Amino acid sequence: MRAVRLLRAGLAAILLCTLGGASSPGAEDIIILGAAVSLTGKYALNGANTKNGYELAVHKINDKGGVSIGGRSYRFVVRYYDDESTPARGTELAERLVKQDGVKFMLGPYSSGLTKAILPVVEKYKVPMVEGTARRASCSPKASATFSPCSPPPTNISRPPSISRPSMPTSSARPRKR
Repeated sequence: MRAVRLLRAGLAAILLCTLGGASSPGAEDIIILGAAVSLTGKYALNGANTKNGYELAVHKINDKGGVSIGGRSYRFVVRYYDDESTPARGTELAERLVKQDGVKFMLGPYSSGLTKAILPVVEKYKVPMVEGTARRASCSPKASATFSPCSPPPTNISRPPSISRPSMPTSSARPRKR
């Protein structure tokens, strides 16, 4: 459910800024999202999980009427391509989704390496991308067209979040001996 809320919030934020991916007036109001994910190769299992997560989120969002923008409701459809777990193929497919397929919004791939490879494409064409799986600092959303929900790195998933506090001098932190 958290993934659905994050995807919905991310897509809604992006769609509020730009409405270029909507269909023409009079046609069914559909927004096509593009995704190059690993369905084969070394990331196939995680890529399938990423695709399943996107499918679940899109299904839940569409079942609730889609996303409302300017008084109109839009449903999502995702166009998927297999990046074969290789950054070069991911870059090629991101270009294809934008230039040939006319996709105006992207869902990120699985893995930091693939995300890093696709970022220059989404920046070049100013296509917003929701990314939720990249963890490497070099993939952090410094890019203006990328939205990434805050989530802990994989090593912290099993631990509860902690709150940082300013450190106190050790002398005041210990009780005094009498």
